[in-house]
Amino acid sequence: MGAMENKGLNVFNSKYVLADQASATDADYEGIESVIGHEYFHNWSGNRVTCRDWFQLSLKEGLTVFRDQEFSADMGSRAVKRIRDVQVLRTHQFKEDSGPMAHPVRPDSYQEINNFYTVTIYEKGAEVIRMMHHLVGEQGFRRATDLYFDRFDGCAVTTEDFVQCMELANDIDLSLFRNWYTQAGTPVVTVTQKYDARKKTLQLHISQACPPTPGQKTKQPFHIPVSFALISPNGTISHEQTLTVDQLEQTFEFDADKRPVVSFLRDFSAPIKLVFDQTEQELAHLVKHDNNGFVRFEAIQRMVLNLLLPAIKGGELDEDGLGVLVDTLRYVLENPPKDQAMLAELLSLPSESYLVDSIGNNVDPLQVSVQRNHLMQTLSQALESSLLSHYRNCAPAEAFSLDSKAMARRALRNKTLAWLMYTGTEEALKLGITQFTDATTMTEQQAALGSLVLRGGPDSSQAVDEFYQQWQQDPLVLDKWFAIQASSPGQATVERVKALLEHPAFSIRNPNKVRSLLGAFAANLSGFHSEGGHELLASQIIELNDINPQVAARLVSAFNTWRLFKLEIQTSMREQLQRIYAIPNLSKDISEIVGKALT
Repeated sequence: MGAMENKGLNVFNSKYVLADQASATDADYEGIESVIGHEYFHNWSGNRVTCRDWFQLSLKEGLTVFRDQEFSADMGSRAVKRIRDVQVLRTHQFKEDSGPMAHPVRPDSYQEINNFYTVTIYEKGAEVIRMMHHLVGEQGFRRATDLYFDRFDGCAVTTEDFVQCMELANDIDLSLFRNWYTQAGTPVVTVTQKYDARKKTLQLHISQACPPTPGQKTKQPFHIPVSFALISPNGTISHEQTLTVDQLEQTFEFDADKRPVVSFLRDFSAPIKLVFDQTEQELAHLVKHDNNGFVRFEAIQRMVLNLLLPAIKGGELDEDGLGVLVDTLRYVLENPPKDQAMLAELLSLPSESYLVDSIGNNVDPLQVSVQRNHLMQTLSQALESSLLSHYRNCAPAEAFSLDSKAMARRALRNKTLAWLMYTGTEEALKLGITQFTDATTMTEQQAALGSLVLRGGPDSSQAVDEFYQQWQQDPLVLDKWFAIQASSPGQATVERVKALLEHPAFSIRNPNKVRSLLGAFAANLSGFHSEGGHELLASQIIELNDINPQVAARLVSAFNTWRLFKLEIQTSMREQLQRIYAIPNLSKDISEIVGKALT
């Protein structure tokens, strides 16, 4: 639990209250700001106007998540906040939407109420609110929420009441939009383009489809707002608007003197999966000329996916595509955005989890890790001098500060250190050791430790020991120590986690410790899927069944993706699900998830 918005007394997990420069990272401070804001925002969206029944849970949680996201965006970098929120959505909610636990934002039934607090109801619920914000604009959204709070103060209401306020305040028909509340699954939007040089027009053909989900084989069209623009060959931005995609197939036409590059789904204006075959040169053009932070980030993500997915499936890295990516990243490093945090995000390659989801079937987790690491090594060696320059330019300031610029500087310093570690040079190793030893903030010390652990070797082991000796009396910092070790790649991590389970600082009765060690291990692709990894996690879930079934239920969700992997991995994961399902007195929390996963 993060916190609870009781009207008389808010209750917080200590990790979302306690912080200082030495023991808390910038991410911890941002999390505290967000969570405390979230609970206070509930005073209106949740307490004074509350839910008629549990099926309306997203009425308060989706709206309040949206509000705390907007608050955090105002306090820091809006573009960076949006990118990070999308990463959470793709990593967790898209996976839920495509798995056995898929359900609508407003479900019509539940089996176990403890499993009702999901990323679909919270984060996807926030995306539904955000889409309405896109459709009616800032002023229209404010008119609607003012009407909602005035009309229903002291009442228990429904999502329908909220949508009706949007309609009444803005004279808009949201009949089709309501499908976002009643249909599960992530819509797939496919875009094809055709430029007519004679007519000087660009045609976009857009189609949408949503895969079947449990209990919903067929889906009606969604009302999808698509933030859109065109980028001319010389970088001029035009035709900025929101397209309304509300049919299975639609065609839009735009005037353009020369063939433009399409900037599609700006700010990630809808929670969809996009299929749009743009060339590497078009994607590079977006990175260099678009003014939308998310589109620039996404263009690099797509360039990396285009390189990695064929390689993971047994091919080679395309040399031409690799060359374009190197040139694009070099351009970004030599022409950085003013916001250093944005540059750090542009240097964030797709996670292993996102790569698995993008492949979709017969995945070899080892190949995912190997090929991603190989690409990181290749890129870091090609960009070493630029990375080193940025790292040195981000040297710590004399006075500690929590303002957004100081946080951005630390974010970029840590990102470039992580990249430099992939070069394998002794110089990079020395930088990591020096940053770990001399760090005056937990942000820098933890990042250095993580980079050293990823590299491995005796210096890594020494740093792990020194970190424990320094922080053994601080339970919240030790959570970081457990998580970093559980995130270490490879087979050896299975034995390391087994040893840490016996460590005197670990307690299986402490939810924070369990999430730090076992949660991090479950998210570690090459570690969890190594020999013995599935059995190790299943054994701990079985033990947790009698101690904390809610935490155990969160962990068992790691097995929900078993059908994505190659046969031997599938077999191992399914066997552990069956083993868990067979234990006596299995809690309802775990039973629901495992039962649906095996169906």
